[in-house]
Amino acid sequence: MTVADLADRIEPKTTRQNVNTKLKRDNLSEHDLHEIAKACNATFEGIFTLNDTGKQI
Repeated sequence: MTVADLADRIEPKTTRQNVNTKLKRDNLSEHDLHEIAKACNATFEGIFTLNDTGKQI
């Protein structure tokens, strides 16, 4: 999928330039990640896993 395709699928619509800038700067909010996942027919699950116990929180 191209950046242009992704920008077209994200709601509310955003520009290719905005998506490209966020990706290059690695400046994605949790909301952005959920929208990208939705555009890719996926689910974003932001979790922390404790290294010493493996417990997910």
